[in-house]
Amino acid sequence: MRKLPLLLILISLASAVTAQQPSQKEMEKAMAEYNKMLKDPAAKKALDSMGVKMPTAKGMSDQYDFAAKHTSQQQMNAILGVETIPARDAARIATLPKGILSDAQLKVFVQGVRSAVGAHIDASARQYADQLAQNPEVRNNGAAGLAAVANGLWMSGNITPALDLMGRAVAANPADPDNLNSYAVFLSALGGEQLALPILQKLNRDYPGNSTVLNNIGQAWFGLGDLTTSKKYLDSAIHFFGMHSQANYTEGVIEESKGNKQAAIDHLTKSLQNGYAPAKANRLSKLKGGLGNGDIGWNLPRPADALGLEKLVSQRPPFYFSAESSTTLFPQWLAFRQSCIQKSAALQSDASQRALAVQNKMMKQIKSGTLGSGAAASTGNIFFARKAREMLYAIDRDESEFNQRMEDKEKKQLADLRASFLETSKKVREINEKYTHKRQEQDSADGNKFDQFEGDDSHATKLLRQFNEQACKDGKKLVDDYYNHYNRILEDLAHEWISRELYFTNEIVYYSKYAILDDNEYQMKKAGAVAHFINLLGISGNASPVDFYPGASGYMAGNLLCKAPAEKKPGGGKLQDYDDVHCDNHISLSIPGVVTSKWDCNTETDEWSIGPSSGKYKENLNTGQFNVHGELGYSAKIGSLSAGPLKVGASAGAGVFVEATNTGITDVGVTGHVEVKLGGSVDIPLGTNSDGKEDSHSVGKSVNLAGAEVRVGWNSGPSLTGKGALSGISIK
Repeated sequence: MRKLPLLLILISLASAVTAQQPSQKEMEKAMAEYNKMLKDPAAKKALDSMGVKMPTAKGMSDQYDFAAKHTSQQQMNAILGVETIPARDAARIATLPKGILSDAQLKVFVQGVRSAVGAHIDASARQYADQLAQNPEVRNNGAAGLAAVANGLWMSGNITPALDLMGRAVAANPADPDNLNSYAVFLSALGGEQLALPILQKLNRDYPGNSTVLNNIGQAWFGLGDLTTSKKYLDSAIHFFGMHSQANYTEGVIEESKGNKQAAIDHLTKSLQNGYAPAKANRLSKLKGGLGNGDIGWNLPRPADALGLEKLVSQRPPFYFSAESSTTLFPQWLAFRQSCIQKSAALQSDASQRALAVQNKMMKQIKSGTLGSGAAASTGNIFFARKAREMLYAIDRDESEFNQRMEDKEKKQLADLRASFLETSKKVREINEKYTHKRQEQDSADGNKFDQFEGDDSHATKLLRQFNEQACKDGKKLVDDYYNHYNRILEDLAHEWISRELYFTNEIVYYSKYAILDDNEYQMKKAGAVAHFINLLGISGNASPVDFYPGASGYMAGNLLCKAPAEKKPGGGKLQDYDDVHCDNHISLSIPGVVTSKWDCNTETDEWSIGPSSGKYKENLNTGQFNVHGELGYSAKIGSLSAGPLKVGASAGAGVFVEATNTGITDVGVTGHVEVKLGGSVDIPLGTNSDGKEDSHSVGKSVNLAGAEVRVGWNSGPSLTGKGALSGISIK
């Protein structure tokens, strides 16, 4: 039978295509399996019968050779994930001005930078920037309109026209510190650290103690290979805001290069708390041997019990700690278990149906050749999806480790319980034997008439009742002690197990809403997670009270003729429904006059103003891999420009942050300095409506990322993939 191995190879290839940044070894392994499969006549026949057309190994090799010849070393480093610490670049450092530029000198310097950089911008990108600049929505807002479009383009990965338009914004208003800072960050990200530093040093003199400027100077020196000077400025940025995303990132890289593993881990963990990017997560994961739950921050408000599982927990009957209470509560536990079994069966049935739908969809994509390409693949670019998947991996690992610890703990306790059960059972038998012997002695003394009853008041009946009462009194104490000791231990175990699994189940289902893009796959994951929780809640016995003997119909078992109390009707009933996880985080990126992109958990919609086809241009400067962090806030609420570029950790007003790489946004959240209580919200004013009234939305409900009245403070990250496209430019 070759169908199963063939299917596994296809799935592994599909995983390599759709996974984020597979390692070189993973790609080599996948290609080896692929080449082996192509040489197998039976496998080729099976593929042909399925309608699957696979490229030849020579065709793929030719494509690889072509790409290698037309790709720069920096591009290859970015593609392969090769990261290097920059060497000290004395030549570029020598081109820096000897002193701080005056206002007039800065204006001339920026004009020179724009002219030199413009010569490197592809004509198609410049034409696209011209088209955007002439849009009335942009033109009527002057420098602010140009900067708004530039910031929006930069966030969405349209790097070259963003640089051109930000240069125009600076030229239109060279006194705006936000735009000067943004232009410097854009230049640094594309390898022009020597062009950015004079601008940043001027900002640092004008606005001392600004964490954004200090970080960006430190990042520029890092890109020039002067790690000592870089660290001095990065330390200062962290002094003003300890959780600075980018300063901590680069400090982590520097500490790792020195062999200071724990210091690197500490810095990278702080960095990921205030902005996720794949490269940061990968670096921390390698240092730690895998990410842990909590290493990545989720910076949007969310409920603690998104599924409302506490409602199900509240239906659990109480634990019983005596033989008498067991006769009432044990039937309630039986009823509760039955309700759990019914709910779990329904969930498992739903999960099976969903799994079948997922399998059928995958097979259709394999047959049509669309698996990992086209529309099916484009949805994987939703920026929250990768972050949520990283968090799920960490949660799954933590849950597995937790359950292993609990199972080990349970085994020890159950071993003690079994020993106690056997000892208690032995003592119960001894009580039975003791009173059986007494009865036999009394029967012999009475002439063997003990079993001859003559009504309730007869001598024999009274003696029998007396023996029963004495036996039950002695036996009941044993069972009460057994219940009181072990069910209290098991109650503590159950509380620990259920409370933690409630947390894990909520985390898994909540982040799956973002991570899983196919609804059937998500519903399957949710059904499986909730069924697992319900199994723990009332089916498996891991978190339930122990019973001394099956049935629990009386105080004792065996020969003791104890009369049980009147049986009460069991409680319980139908298990309540859990809640669904709704998507209440709505994020929009508005590039004035171009497009408004909206993200709702795991879906994206784009509303184009000028049509996507008009945005075709050559992205010739975006050759490396970079990471930037932007703080955003409404200008009237954040503070005046007199304080300099918008700072990370600013105390005035509310805001959001954006983490982005050269391919677009990787994370969005409420800024770390804004306190958001559970169930609360932070209002972000977004400008004015046509009626002149201010429009506000709540973070966690709606977040606007760009607009002419939104201030943006960009923070550079480390340059790790070699010299960028602008590294050879110098201004004299």
